Amino acid sequence: MFLRTRLHPTDLVNANLYLSCLFFGLVHMMFNDFPEMPITIFRLPVSYKQRDNLLYPAWAWSISCWLTRIPYSVIEAVIRSCVVYYTVGFAPGAGRFFRYMFVLFSIHQMALGLFRSMAALSRDMVIASTFGSAALLAIFLLGGFIIPRDMIKGWWVWAFWVSPLSYGQRAISVNEFTATRWNERTTLGNIALGNSLLQSHSLPAGGYWYWLGVGVLLLYALFFNIIVTLALTFLNPIRTSQAFVEENSARKDGKNGNHDFYGQLVMSEQTPLNDCVLVLNCSGKQGEHTRDRPGPGRKCSVPCSVQQ
Repeated sequence: MFLRTRLHPTDLVNANLYLSCLFFGLVHMMFNDFPEMPITIFRLPVSYKQRDNLLYPAWAWSISCWLTRIPYSVIEAVIRSCVVYYTVGFAPGAGRFFRYMFVLFSIHQMALGLFRSMAALSRDMVIASTFGSAALLAIFLLGGFIIPRDMIKGWWVWAFWVSPLSYGQRAISVNEFTATRWNERTTLGNIALGNSLLQSHSLPAGGYWYWLGVGVLLLYALFFNIIVTLALTFLNPIRTSQAFVEENSARKDGKNGNHDFYGQLVMSEQTPLNDCVLVLNCSGKQGEHTRDRPGPGRKCSVPCSVQQ
């Protein structure tokens, strides 16, 4: 679909295809980081336990996760740039190629911090998926490509300036459409083709917007990682799981003549471990022995069999 043998910088139709490919690259880099959210949620219980046991502070875990993801972002940006850039036929200058790669690296780092902060704040996969999907929808819709800035209502335009994707879109668009090959005049007026496309999508044409966009993306990455550190420091798990043993299935197994130690561990949120009665059922050939621990609460049983 995006081959340089079929796309030429001669009119607004082809220019819009180039812009679409640029936007797709940003979305692709962001969705590559979506697994960071379930991975972080999966690691939170261990992190909370080690934090509560004073093994290390929360910032040590968050900073180490951030630093170890930098090579991953570099690899993703290099692979994407080498495969796509000259295949599609973007501006052939080496400087613009490396600037394109740097934008992808910045958006990747921002997305890693975004999904990690969603996981640290929600602390639950259901909550993170619900509110995270709504946040991503707003980020994509108000990123400057699907809905141009001039078409956004005045009471909602603040979300355009808050959306990190809008800064990435402006940076990567300025990098491409300010190249000399987009200086051809359009038939609609005495204006360069690249500037005409940028104006039609309410995108800036100043070269400084590239560095401004990249700088904002890196600041967003720093901001999201600070949010992760604060969340790991002050927030606690939403729920704590306790354990009890199913009594009916254990007795049934004992009646079947199983004389080895057996038991089933079930996680429950309704039965606190410190309020239960512990019953030991030991079934053997001579009968059944039971010991109860007095005290209020629900009954918990641990079956066992002694080989006679």
